[in-house]
Amino acid sequence: MGNREKLLATAKRLIAEKGYGDITARDLVNESGTNLASIGYHFGSKEGLLTEAMLDSFGHEDEGIERLVGAAVDGGGAAHQLAGRDPGERLANLLDVLAEVFRADPRRTTASIEAFARAPHSPEVKERLAAVYQQYRRQMAAAVLGAEVDDLDPQVAHRVGSLALALIDGLALQALLDPGQTPDGKDILAALDLLRPAKRG
Repeated sequence: MGNREKLLATAKRLIAEKGYGDITARDLVNESGTNLASIGYHFGSKEGLLTEAMLDSFGHEDEGIERLVGAAVDGGGAAHQLAGRDPGERLANLLDVLAEVFRADPRRTTASIEAFARAPHSPEVKERLAAVYQQYRRQMAAAVLGAEVDDLDPQVAHRVGSLALALIDGLALQALLDPGQTPDGKDILAALDLLRPAKRG
Protein backbone atom coordinates (compact mmCIF):
# COMPACT_ATOMS: atom_id res chain seq x y z
CA MET A 1 0.00 0.00 0.00
CA GLY A 2 1.45 3.36 -1.04
CA ASN A 3 1.39 6.59 0.94
CA ARG A 4 -1.69 7.87 -0.87
CA GLU A 5 -3.70 4.78 0.04
CA LYS A 6 -2.39 4.80 3.60
CA LEU A 7 -3.38 8.42 4.07
CA LEU A 8 -6.86 7.87 2.61
CA ALA A 9 -7.52 4.82 4.79
CA THR A 10 -6.30 6.65 7.89
CA ALA A 11 -8.32 9.77 7.10
CA LYS A 12 -11.53 7.76 6.64
CA ARG A 13 -11.02 5.99 9.95
CA LEU A 14 -10.21 9.18 11.85
CA ILE A 15 -13.19 11.05 10.37
CA ALA A 16 -15.47 8.33 11.73
CA GLU A 17 -13.71 8.19 15.10
CA LYS A 18 -12.91 11.84 15.81
CA GLY A 19 -14.81 14.00 13.35
CA TYR A 20 -13.49 16.25 10.58
CA GLY A 21 -12.76 19.27 12.77
CA ASP A 22 -10.65 17.45 15.35
CA ILE A 23 -8.14 15.85 12.98
CA THR A 24 -4.69 17.37 12.69
CA ALA A 25 -2.08 16.81 10.01
CA ARG A 26 0.12 15.28 12.68
CA ASP A 27 -2.67 12.76 13.49
CA LEU A 28 -2.81 11.73 9.86
CA VAL A 29 0.94 11.33 9.58
CA ASN A 30 1.42 9.46 12.85
CA GLU A 31 -1.49 7.09 12.29
CA SER A 32 -0.60 6.32 8.67
CA GLY A 33 3.15 6.03 9.06
CA THR A 34 3.77 8.60 6.35
CA ASN A 35 5.13 12.17 6.46
CA LEU A 36 3.77 15.69 6.14
CA ALA A 37 5.19 16.14 2.66
CA SER A 38 3.15 13.19 1.40
CA ILE A 39 -0.10 14.95 2.30
CA GLY A 40 0.81 17.95 0.19
CA TYR A 41 2.17 15.82 -2.64
CA HIS A 42 -0.89 13.62 -3.01
CA PHE A 43 -3.75 15.88 -1.88
CA GLY A 44 -2.48 19.46 -1.80
CA SER A 45 -3.47 20.01 1.83
CA LYS A 46 -4.94 18.35 4.89
CA GLU A 47 -8.36 19.67 3.85
CA GLY A 48 -7.93 18.15 0.41
CA LEU A 49 -7.12 14.78 1.95
CA LEU A 50 -10.07 14.87 4.34
CA THR A 51 -12.46 15.91 1.59
CA GLU A 52 -11.30 13.09 -0.66
CA ALA A 53 -11.61 10.64 2.22
CA MET A 54 -15.20 11.70 2.95
CA LEU A 55 -16.24 11.45 -0.68
CA ASP A 56 -14.49 8.14 -1.13
CA SER A 57 -16.25 6.73 1.94
CA PHE A 58 -19.61 8.01 0.77
CA GLY A 59 -19.45 6.62 -2.73
CA HIS A 60 -17.10 3.63 -2.47
CA GLU A 61 -18.46 0.76 -4.55
CA ASP A 62 -17.42 -1.95 -2.10
CA GLU A 63 -19.32 -0.28 0.75
CA GLY A 64 -21.91 1.49 -1.39
CA ILE A 65 -25.64 1.41 -1.29
CA GLU A 66 -25.93 -1.00 -4.23
CA ARG A 67 -24.55 -3.91 -2.19
CA LEU A 68 -26.77 -3.05 0.75
CA VAL A 69 -29.83 -2.80 -1.46
CA GLY A 70 -29.08 -6.21 -2.92
CA ALA A 71 -28.73 -7.70 0.55
CA ALA A 72 -31.95 -6.07 1.68
CA VAL A 73 -34.20 -7.18 -1.14
CA ASP A 74 -33.15 -10.76 -1.72
CA GLY A 75 -29.97 -11.70 0.06
CA GLY A 76 -27.63 -10.19 -2.48
CA GLY A 77 -29.26 -10.81 -5.86
CA ALA A 78 -30.91 -8.49 -8.34
CA ALA A 79 -33.94 -6.47 -7.31
CA HIS A 80 -35.93 -7.43 -10.41
CA GLN A 81 -36.11 -11.03 -9.17
CA LEU A 82 -38.70 -9.84 -6.62
CA ALA A 83 -41.10 -8.50 -9.23
CA GLY A 84 -43.98 -10.52 -7.76
CA ARG A 85 -43.66 -9.07 -4.26
CA ASP A 86 -45.44 -6.03 -2.92
CA PRO A 87 -43.44 -2.76 -3.15
CA GLY A 88 -44.38 -1.93 0.42
CA GLU A 89 -42.92 -5.22 1.64
CA ARG A 90 -39.72 -4.58 -0.30
CA LEU A 91 -39.47 -1.07 1.16
CA ALA A 92 -39.98 -2.37 4.70
CA ASN A 93 -37.36 -5.08 4.18
CA LEU A 94 -34.91 -2.57 2.76
CA LEU A 95 -35.38 -0.22 5.72
CA ASP A 96 -34.98 -3.03 8.25
CA VAL A 97 -31.71 -4.27 6.76
CA LEU A 98 -30.23 -0.79 6.44
CA ALA A 99 -31.30 0.21 9.95
CA GLU A 100 -29.49 -2.84 11.28
CA VAL A 101 -26.39 -1.88 9.29
CA PHE A 102 -26.51 1.62 10.77
CA ARG A 103 -26.89 0.29 14.31
CA ALA A 104 -24.07 -2.22 13.85
CA ASP A 105 -21.65 0.31 12.32
CA PRO A 106 -22.38 3.88 13.50
CA ARG A 107 -19.21 5.07 11.75
CA ARG A 108 -21.03 4.78 8.44
CA THR A 109 -23.55 7.37 9.61
CA THR A 110 -21.04 9.70 11.25
CA ALA A 111 -18.92 9.77 8.09
CA SER A 112 -21.98 10.72 6.05
CA ILE A 113 -22.90 13.45 8.53
CA GLU A 114 -19.41 14.90 8.23
CA ALA A 115 -19.77 14.96 4.45
CA PHE A 116 -23.19 16.61 4.63
CA ALA A 117 -21.85 19.27 7.00
CA ARG A 118 -19.02 20.12 4.59
CA ALA A 119 -21.26 20.36 1.51
CA PRO A 120 -22.52 23.95 2.05
CA HIS A 121 -18.92 25.15 2.33
CA SER A 122 -17.44 23.18 -0.56
CA PRO A 123 -18.91 23.25 -4.09
CA GLU A 124 -16.90 20.13 -4.92
CA VAL A 125 -18.33 18.15 -2.03
CA LYS A 126 -21.86 19.36 -2.76
CA GLU A 127 -21.61 18.49 -6.46
CA ARG A 128 -20.19 15.03 -5.87
CA LEU A 129 -22.69 14.16 -3.16
CA ALA A 130 -25.55 15.31 -5.39
CA ALA A 131 -24.27 13.00 -8.13
CA VAL A 132 -24.15 10.08 -5.71
CA TYR A 133 -27.71 10.83 -4.60
CA GLN A 134 -28.92 10.85 -8.20
CA GLN A 135 -27.53 7.35 -8.59
CA TYR A 136 -28.91 6.18 -5.25
CA ARG A 137 -32.42 7.41 -6.11
CA ARG A 138 -32.53 5.18 -9.17
CA GLN A 139 -31.12 2.20 -7.29
CA MET A 140 -33.57 2.59 -4.41
CA ALA A 141 -36.53 2.96 -6.74
CA ALA A 142 -35.51 -0.17 -8.65
CA ALA A 143 -35.19 -2.14 -5.42
CA VAL A 144 -38.56 -0.99 -4.06
CA LEU A 145 -40.45 -1.39 -7.34
CA GLY A 146 -38.77 -4.66 -8.32
CA ALA A 147 -37.54 -3.35 -11.66
CA GLU A 148 -34.35 -2.77 -13.56
CA VAL A 149 -32.97 0.75 -13.23
CA ASP A 150 -33.01 1.34 -16.98
CA ASP A 151 -36.68 0.30 -17.24
CA LEU A 152 -38.00 2.84 -14.74
CA ASP A 153 -39.88 5.96 -15.73
CA PRO A 154 -37.54 8.84 -14.69
CA GLN A 155 -40.27 10.70 -12.80
CA VAL A 156 -41.38 7.58 -10.94
CA ALA A 157 -37.77 6.71 -10.12
CA HIS A 158 -37.18 10.21 -8.76
CA ARG A 159 -40.30 10.17 -6.58
CA VAL A 160 -39.90 6.67 -5.17
CA GLY A 161 -36.14 6.96 -4.79
CA SER A 162 -36.39 10.32 -3.06
CA LEU A 163 -38.91 8.94 -0.56
CA ALA A 164 -36.73 5.92 0.13
CA LEU A 165 -33.65 8.08 0.67
CA ALA A 166 -35.53 10.45 2.97
CA LEU A 167 -36.63 7.49 5.10
CA ILE A 168 -33.18 5.90 5.07
CA ASP A 169 -31.38 9.10 6.06
CA GLY A 170 -33.87 9.61 8.88
CA LEU A 171 -33.44 6.04 10.06
CA ALA A 172 -29.67 6.43 10.04
CA LEU A 173 -29.87 9.43 12.35
CA GLN A 174 -32.35 7.74 14.68
CA ALA A 175 -30.24 4.58 14.81
CA LEU A 176 -27.24 6.72 15.75
CA LEU A 177 -28.96 8.91 18.35
CA ASP A 178 -31.66 6.64 19.79
CA PRO A 179 -31.16 3.06 18.56
CA GLY A 180 -33.65 1.59 21.01
CA GLN A 181 -36.50 3.67 19.60
CA THR A 182 -35.67 3.37 15.92
CA PRO A 183 -38.80 2.20 14.07
CA ASP A 184 -38.79 -0.87 11.89
CA GLY A 185 -40.06 -1.13 8.34
CA LYS A 186 -43.57 -2.22 9.35
CA ASP A 187 -43.88 0.75 11.72
CA ILE A 188 -43.00 3.13 8.92
CA LEU A 189 -45.44 1.54 6.49
CA ALA A 190 -48.18 1.75 9.12
CA ALA A 191 -47.43 5.45 9.61
CA LEU A 192 -47.57 6.07 5.86
CA ASP A 193 -50.95 4.31 5.74
CA LEU A 194 -52.28 6.76 8.33
CA LEU A 195 -51.52 9.62 5.93
CA ARG A 196 -53.67 8.23 3.15
CA PRO A 197 -57.08 9.83 2.74
CA ALA A 198 -59.92 7.71 4.06
CA LYS A 199 -61.93 5.91 1.39
CA ARG A 200 -65.55 6.96 1.16
CA GLY A 201 -68.19 4.37 0.54
